[in-house]
Amino acid sequence: AAEALGPAEAAVLIDALHLFRRVQGLTRLAARGDRFEPAQATPGLQRALLHAMFGPEAEGIDFAAAETKLRSVQAGVAALYEAIIAAPARALPPPPTAPEND
Repeated sequence: AAEALGPAEAAVLIDALHLFRRVQGLTRLAARGDRFEPAQATPGLQRALLHAMFGPEAEGIDFAAAETKLRSVQAGVAALYEAIIAAPARALPPPPTAPEND
């Protein structure tokens, strides 16, 4: 099982996990109600999210770039899921049917 991921794929997933945890932690703290609404984020929260996502390079990056980065990382994770799990699963033969008991 350890060989299922190459170093590049593992790095993508580890980086995505770290990013998603940082963003999720902040949005959970800042959400009003059940859902975080980016349009309602205060400038201070926007700066905190940008710093969580981009680190010290966050200065000068706009909030739309954060959404773009999240969508890009999500797409990368989805592509790996498709390649590693979904596509091979679709290639498997269907499971045998259980015999009927009369």
